[in-house]
Amino acid sequence: MSAPNVDIRPEDVAGSGAAVTTGASDAKAAVAGRFDSGQAAADGNPGWRTGPALVEFMASFEREMNDALDSLKTMGDKIVVAAQNYAAVDGRNAEALSRIVTALDGLK
Repeated sequence: MSAPNVDIRPEDVAGSGAAVTTGASDAKAAVAGRFDSGQAAADGNPGWRTGPALVEFMASFEREMNDALDSLKTMGDKIVVAAQNYAAVDGRNAEALSRIVTALDGLK
């Protein structure tokens, strides 16, 4: 059984990472302010114990959502860095192999 042929294009991987980062940032911007209605609902229904609970729930949910989006953005950033590192290592290996081939050709 032969090993599968793996074709990695660092520029495509970096582009995917950048898309993840952009998507996470865009989503975080879209989420901003979406949870503010809980306070208005609580203020509009004074005396109900559910009002403060709703405000706290929505604030907690917003924190969780923002934390998840921050993590997603961090992953996208790391994908870009990994692709850049892969390309750098690949380039160094190609250069080293070229030097070896040149040296071997000189032995003829």
